[in-house]
Amino acid sequence: MDSAKASEVVADWHRRCRQSQRVHYDSGTRCTRINAVLGLANIVLAIFVSSGAFYIISAGTQLYIKVITGVLSVLSVVTAVMQALLRYEQRAAEYKAMSAEYGALRRKLELMVIKAWREGELLQELAAVKERMDELAARSPAIPPGVKKRAVKNLESKPRKFPAFAPFDDGRDSHVVTPLRDVNQTDASTT
Repeated sequence: MDSAKASEVVADWHRRCRQSQRVHYDSGTRCTRINAVLGLANIVLAIFVSSGAFYIISAGTQLYIKVITGVLSVLSVVTAVMQALLRYEQRAAEYKAMSAEYGALRRKLELMVIKAWREGELLQELAAVKERMDELAARSPAIPPGVKKRAVKNLESKPRKFPAFAPFDDGRDSHVVTPLRDVNQTDASTT
């Protein structure tokens, strides 16, 4: 296999894993935030409902207090049901787990760039990475479009920390690809 072509494939897969890792992490963070807001709203509403109920019992039976207490009671139930049915806490855990798996695959691709490969080993390793990427994509929960758009935009504005992929950060197709090293090729500096 042509090492320059393999380098392009590895760099592209690295970019995809990096984006997938980020969008899953951001989606998990979003779900955690929504779950917290729903939980807090439920607590606040429950406090007002219980206060209103005690007021109704102890004071008089003014109609507007009964109506307000009833409306708050319904809202409290609705937020509790939304929190339970929408499963934001569970979805957040799923997103964070997928983010970790994409991160592990991304680091594996980074190691592939610095390792010297024997003929045939690289193709076999790329096939294994492809299978893993396909498996992760099949298991991945859907990403909200707004989260994906923000995360990809954010990633495009930040340079990668791994220097082997630096040529791919400028967003142009006219970059020079540093080929993966082949152990069968002799290094010019050693001869």
